[in-house]
Amino acid sequence: MHLRKLRPGVTEMQLICEDWLPEYAEHFASGRCEGLLIGCHRPGARVDLSFAPSLPNLRSLRLGLGIRDPGPAAACRELTLLELGGRQRGRVDLSGLLALKELEAPVVIGLETAAALPALESLTALGWRHGALADLGTHPQLHRLRIECLRNGELSLTGAAGLPQLRTLHLYDGRVHDTGELSGAARLEEIRLLGAKTSSVAFAARLPHLQRLTLENCGPVDSLTPLTDHPSLTELAIAGTTVIRDGDLHPLAANPRLRSIALEHSAPHYTHTPARIRRP
Repeated sequence: MHLRKLRPGVTEMQLICEDWLPEYAEHFASGRCEGLLIGCHRPGARVDLSFAPSLPNLRSLRLGLGIRDPGPAAACRELTLLELGGRQRGRVDLSGLLALKELEAPVVIGLETAAALPALESLTALGWRHGALADLGTHPQLHRLRIECLRNGELSLTGAAGLPQLRTLHLYDGRVHDTGELSGAARLEEIRLLGAKTSSVAFAARLPHLQRLTLENCGPVDSLTPLTDHPSLTELAIAGTTVIRDGDLHPLAANPRLRSIALEHSAPHYTHTPARIRRP
């Protein structure tokens, strides 16, 4: 057993390939500890989590490999942070965790029950296969969303209007549809598409507060014209396999508000070389 201070006032107990002992509960009862990281990487490990709901002052729970049943996490009603990990199996009804602010969970675990979490501020959805943002429900407090799709995953951004306070959106892999629906999350400040395929950045023109945009391994993008004279965009990164079909980089060169431009690769049909475009 190891106690680790994560940040001022927050201490986490870390149990890695070690059995829970009843005397460990005293750390939680005394208020010295409010977080638990538990799991085991050894093949065939079967870590028991049944003790967790009885721990007083348990606010943070992170599950590693080898958990026999993640179900008891749903009974830890005081949790404000829960990380179920990408390899968990089974179904967990999270709807009773009304104080939960941060959640990381595989879609197959039962992420649909996250729609009932009114305090949620940060959500990471792992292993997304298909569906829409609307499937996550309405979250008036959510300001950070990360979705990791399967390689052949399909994600529709329909339902973005249900996330009115969303500031940061990170999408990994898969193909993104209905990007125009992002206008419903008008307070977005940062979007990162990392392997998430889209052919248009027209959505950016409808986001008046967007400051940072990353297009990495997105495949061919039709044009950067929608970014012309964007009122708030200050940072843009184009990397990996992302190629601009029309080759016109004037929208970048002519925008004085862009303080940072990272253009990783050139192409014969581009109007400017990366050296002329990059800032600073």
